[in-house]
Amino acid sequence: MNLTTRFLACILPLATAGLASAADNQFQLVNLSEDWSFRGFRVGFVNKSGDGKPLPISTLALTMGLGDGKAWRELKPDTKFRTDASYAIKAVISATEARLFVDGKQVAESKGGFVPLDRESGTVAEPNRWFSSRTDYRLVQNDYLLSAGDKGTSESITYAVDGQLALFEFPTARPIKYAIKPGQEVVFEANVSIRSVPASAYVGAVDKYGQATAASWPNKVKSDADIVGSIKDEAEKSKGWAWPSDWDIYGGLKSSGLKGKATGFYRVTKIKDQWWLITPDGNPVFYTGLDTSPATLWEGTPTTGREAMFQELPPKTGITAELWRSVSPWGDGNVESFVPHAWNLTRKFGSDWKAKSESEFARRSRAWGFSGQGKFADNVPGLARIETLKPNKPPKLDRHFDIFDPAIVAGLREEISGLVTPLQDEPRILGFSVGNEYEEIFLTSEIKKILKDSPDSPAAKAMRAAVPMSDPPTEEEVEKARRFHADAYYAFMYKTVKEFAPNHLYFGYWATPDWWQNESDWDMVVPHCDIVGYDWYDPEYKRKGGTTERLIAKFDKPTLVGEFGYAAWYDGKRGFGRYSTFANDEADSGRLYSKYIMDAAADPRCVGATYFQYRDQPVTGRGPGSGYDLVHGESLAHGFVDITDRPKWDLVRAARDTNLKVTRERLKLAK
Repeated sequence: MNLTTRFLACILPLATAGLASAADNQFQLVNLSEDWSFRGFRVGFVNKSGDGKPLPISTLALTMGLGDGKAWRELKPDTKFRTDASYAIKAVISATEARLFVDGKQVAESKGGFVPLDRESGTVAEPNRWFSSRTDYRLVQNDYLLSAGDKGTSESITYAVDGQLALFEFPTARPIKYAIKPGQEVVFEANVSIRSVPASAYVGAVDKYGQATAASWPNKVKSDADIVGSIKDEAEKSKGWAWPSDWDIYGGLKSSGLKGKATGFYRVTKIKDQWWLITPDGNPVFYTGLDTSPATLWEGTPTTGREAMFQELPPKTGITAELWRSVSPWGDGNVESFVPHAWNLTRKFGSDWKAKSESEFARRSRAWGFSGQGKFADNVPGLARIETLKPNKPPKLDRHFDIFDPAIVAGLREEISGLVTPLQDEPRILGFSVGNEYEEIFLTSEIKKILKDSPDSPAAKAMRAAVPMSDPPTEEEVEKARRFHADAYYAFMYKTVKEFAPNHLYFGYWATPDWWQNESDWDMVVPHCDIVGYDWYDPEYKRKGGTTERLIAKFDKPTLVGEFGYAAWYDGKRGFGRYSTFANDEADSGRLYSKYIMDAAADPRCVGATYFQYRDQPVTGRGPGSGYDLVHGESLAHGFVDITDRPKWDLVRAARDTNLKVTRERLKLAK
């Protein structure tokens, strides 16, 4: 199974689940809310249409959501807006009522207050990146004022870009820290401009190299010669970057003084108070790597319905034919797409571009001091990697396989054996995981559905046998059944993989703290791992008193971060989107990478961390989606290399310096 297949298998359920809302567009003027706990409030705009066309101003609606700790209620007045106009929005929320105003006129009222968040965090001027279908207008929030009690905060908002660049997924959100006490009256005000955006504004927005046409920066590629010339430039800049002589072939430190038995496989052991990953040669290593690598034919960008946005597209014949897909990899039908960075690789290397780019990645990975590859990795000779499995042949009961059904169990065992057995003697495989992040969480809604709609299924019978239930079951009973089912499922996957690959490590499903049903999801998976694999995007590896510090301290077990990252945003001036853990530029990405790795290494339980990812995503988005929208899906500058396959040197140098010293520095902490 190649990288694209494995990656899609793990995230496709989430992608397709979002397609039903693909015609939504949301913009939050202020968001101090938390969906899952039904707390806080938010004020913003929402638009929705079912005809597949750009969302018109005529269906734009103002909305305010309020959570009382048990449920959400929404104010949605029938106020009409028009383009090329400005509006003053005001919300007043007390302990007994909530009111909404437009240009000084009250337009909605609701009895009852809200329960504020128990933390000081929120955003203003936030387009919802998951609900951002194209509109024939653009909302611009010019300012805000927020007050509660006798304290307030305000800001006049300015934006770094305008014109065509602002039509990309330009993230305008501003983080705010503001505490609201229960019972305080809250006042929020904002001035908003609505600008018209004709279809012609999108034409030719992306040049033939996959870069935003309107963007300008030093060393932006302007010709094929620039790409070819980068080969010599890279050779000069990385001259002398050799694999350290005191490292074994897996990156283990031979001079550590902790030389152990060479078992031929990766293993973990505890030395004094530190957990260590031990290489097949018996040496300790703090593992670093790049996810989604080398990704020669991933990630593509959809073209159907928006061909005019690209100044040029690759031919569908010759060496660029395999860059094209006629069917969406995301499951949303006959949507054409191509891989922009692969087109640049053909310009760089010619007809043998794929083999040469894979060889280039292997050289880069070693020269940059990485121990190997991370998640979603293709098999590159000479490099270690983590295998992410996604069994999919047996039918699922709902979101998961019914592991209480003997027929399903037999099918899973056969499929997992077929995936794992060919690799069971491979020393360069760190280990295996099954599934990815949220898709492996057992939801309360899933358990309720199984109990109600499939009462005769082996899973439903097993849950009812394990947990005495009322009719209908109480929330407490459903939660007990959920935990029973999840624990049995995680135990089955662990035991089955280990049966066919007893010498390799098992990482679980890459749990993502706070993106789950509740904290028990961590408690359930940890016992069924050799190393607890989890993904954690955050400005810091572990905050004092934060979620991960508390979770990791619960168990004396080694951990490995499977994804973290600091995609450069460039202040919006290159057209890329902005992730929650963004960096200002490539130097900032490097600084944040180094801090995260060194902080992780200082944690006695953490044995490694792998970075998401090797390449930038297309500036027009990786999908899913189609139609006349400038961005479909994620469009982030995650990579160590850009869309033209050129290294980001400030990031590379910082990462290399850190990678080369991290194992030795970690050893010092044990002495």
